[in-house]
Amino acid sequence: MAAEKVVLVFGGSGTIGSGIIKALLKSGKVPRIVSVARTSEKLAAMKDKFGNLPEDKLLIVEGNVASEENAAKLRDDILAKTGKITDVVSCMGSWWQKGPLLDQPLSEFKEVCDSLLGCHFIAAKTFLPLIGDNDGSSYTFITGSENYLYVPNIGLLSIFAAGLVRMIHFIMQEWEQKSVRINAIHINVFVQDPLNTLPYSDPNSPAIDHEVAGRGISGVVLIPNARGKKLPIYSEADFVKLAKTGTL
Repeated sequence: MAAEKVVLVFGGSGTIGSGIIKALLKSGKVPRIVSVARTSEKLAAMKDKFGNLPEDKLLIVEGNVASEENAAKLRDDILAKTGKITDVVSCMGSWWQKGPLLDQPLSEFKEVCDSLLGCHFIAAKTFLPLIGDNDGSSYTFITGSENYLYVPNIGLLSIFAAGLVRMIHFIMQEWEQKSVRINAIHINVFVQDPLNTLPYSDPNSPAIDHEVAGRGISGVVLIPNARGKKLPIYSEADFVKLAKTGTL
């Protein structure tokens, strides 16, 4: 039941992740939210952003899923403080645009793979088994449009974004018989935090406020209508529908 939910959000310091946390807090339907900060600086910044809410409402823990060992420690730390996790939202990853593909050293290839694909793999491997057999639980992946776009100098980003889409597909298929709802929200629009604006101008596709996106994604967590679905977002109206129905 929603009243019993403990929702873990990966990427809570980012534009979309912070929108999700704000929406979950405002919904009044999630007694406890957990977010992960990779560094002490990010932890302090997140506490400032969310007004230093009490830990029994928003628990921000320092940790990462850069390795299986770190992820296991993070899992144990969270469970020691919350007792359980019922839902996970995974929206990790950041923009990369550092030059032509074949100009990149192997070290950069591996680093981008870890930061855009490996983190999702380790997080799912560590946290999905916790909720796999629980009725009412959900694991939601957030991806963008980078996997099929051609934009100069984002080759590594696009490659691993495509890999993430395929990874999610296999997880959905392999866990199809489990109780957990696994969904993938593919965002094909520009989402923006008004307090942290980036240069953007497209009259045909205006930027969408991250709280609108957060309400839509929260709908997938809170309303058990979508199961094993890929939910493509092409407009603000799609987010609004997700918020109301939990599906498209």
